[in-house]
Amino acid sequence: PPIVSIDRTGGSSSPFKDYVSIIGGTVYRGAAIPTLKGVMLFADYAGAEMGALRYCNGTVYGPVVIPLSSIVTPTSLNTITSFVEGNDGELYVTYGGATRIGRIAPQ
Repeated sequence: PPIVSIDRTGGSSSPFKDYVSIIGGTVYRGAAIPTLKGVMLFADYAGAEMGALRYCNGTVYGPVVIPLSSIVTPTSLNTITSFVEGNDGELYVTYGGATRIGRIAPQ
């Protein structure tokens, strides 16, 4: 069964109410950001926020909102299309109309 449900109904107070097509993420297992270890990141092609949650021993912590505008990128981080774990164990995201690839990294 699902571990979390995102309310996208009209009039919702959910921070993810603008989500149209949720892009399932993956659990971070990299070494660059130890505080993210075990956190699942997800987004939406049309949303302005990324979500993060942790699932541990049957308990869900989150989801919490990460505004895309707060993430530093060379170009606007929008229209996220996928997340993938690289061979280095780090998390990568594809985004933008011209499809850019970025690595989730500490600032």
